[in-house]
Amino acid sequence: MHSCQLELFSEWTVCDACGLPPITAGVAEISNGSCSGESPPNNNDDSTSSCSSQKKLSVCRNCKCAAYHNVACQKDHWTRGGHRRHCKQLASAIQPLLQLVAWSEQTNCHRRDRSSAWWTKIQDQDRVESDRLWKASVERWTNKEYLAAMEGFQASVDPFLRIWKDNDHTNEPLRNVATDSSTALILARRLLFCAYCEADANDLEKSRSRLVQCISILLECNDNKHVSEWLDDAWMELMLSYEEVPECRRLARHVTSMAISSNNSCCGWQHPLQRPGCMANIAINHNISPSFLPRGQHPDWCHVLEENWEAIAQELSELERTKSRSWSAVGSGERGSGSDDHRVVSAGGNWKEYVLFGTGSMVESDNDAPITKHLLRKHVPSAVSLAEAGGGEVIFSRLAPGTHIEAHCGPTNLRWTAHLGLVVPDDESQGSCRIRVESEWYRWETGKIFLFDDSYEHEIRNDTKQTRTVLLLRVWHPALSKEQRRADLNEARRRKEVAVEKRYRPPT
Repeated sequence: MHSCQLELFSEWTVCDACGLPPITAGVAEISNGSCSGESPPNNNDDSTSSCSSQKKLSVCRNCKCAAYHNVACQKDHWTRGGHRRHCKQLASAIQPLLQLVAWSEQTNCHRRDRSSAWWTKIQDQDRVESDRLWKASVERWTNKEYLAAMEGFQASVDPFLRIWKDNDHTNEPLRNVATDSSTALILARRLLFCAYCEADANDLEKSRSRLVQCISILLECNDNKHVSEWLDDAWMELMLSYEEVPECRRLARHVTSMAISSNNSCCGWQHPLQRPGCMANIAINHNISPSFLPRGQHPDWCHVLEENWEAIAQELSELERTKSRSWSAVGSGERGSGSDDHRVVSAGGNWKEYVLFGTGSMVESDNDAPITKHLLRKHVPSAVSLAEAGGGEVIFSRLAPGTHIEAHCGPTNLRWTAHLGLVVPDDESQGSCRIRVESEWYRWETGKIFLFDDSYEHEIRNDTKQTRTVLLLRVWHPALSKEQRRADLNEARRRKEVAVEKRYRPPT
């Protein structure tokens, strides 16, 4: 029986209007004013004070995805920052999550003599018809009548969707019918499969609603040995339904926070801003792996690359001059690792790469960059072996002026990412060139290594008029032994294959 309160993400650390952090922690909601076109009320003691004097960030009540120091910041973001365009879409997209939070509150408030199993409200004849429709649709699916089968699957579970949406989360007694976990789990698996199909058909609104219904059932029936696996599948699909829509990515933070607060170790997530598709169980001194490694903690190979940065930069310059056609858009071509990276490039952005190691490399020998490749093979074999195993790559990464790499998380926490600054903009009079990892913004330095865990949320902005180029390399996470490396990477691949198979196998 579920007994914990699901919690939305609340660790907002910068104001969306001015980009400055609060002086002290704390979150309060801003009322509905700005999102309805009215002036928002004053939530602070002094509405005329500057951003730097505020003591807390406030959150937009409608979308719960934008944070501000005060009313002045909120107004500025509403008008000039573009929140007017996005708030309505976010407020609509977050509704399934709010319904799940409300259900969680209802469950915790129920008296012990009452059930919170909302799905038991279905009428007997509707339940029988739902079961008949599902079984008939499975036969159609087996016969490759996919569209007809999908219509049947939806018709089978739609009565439960109506009950879920009509549920007012009061303490009214629920009908005492078929509340055994086996019946409930059959429904949960059907909802999950239907959500897969609707997501693949780009009907994300319905897919998300099915997923929160599925999660609520699984949280109620957590006495089954398979529930943990199905919960992982449902939470992951719900998170990805937001993560893969640029305008809704912030809502993925809420999903991860809710999954963590459910006390089910869902997907292995431990931090709302670390949500890779595959989360291995890696701990350093029994703590969560850090998102950023300060220079004092860098391994020796970082210093070797820094000592030779000028020679590496010279080879970069030569490649730009002689092999301009070998530079391609990041994530394009036949690359395995990072093949989806192009999706996080903002409209009008330009992010190019030259692959040194990994799938997509244009040259099998070391003749294109002999010094760089020799240094990597000798001093950073971890990067070369990871690239050869298909879990990462080593590239020259070139970011054009005005390019924004939107916030996203890497696919796994099995690796760290390093950037060696080779061409770093030095004129920031009209903008800055920086990278955010987790909640902190950093800047590159020419000839210096920037080392971080890209499974944490990160984004890059080059708002200058100059190009930024780094040597980008992925290395195995240092907490992994050589024996663990291959085993964990193979396990990540196996999970991905199984996840794909589940999308095409309807439960009976």
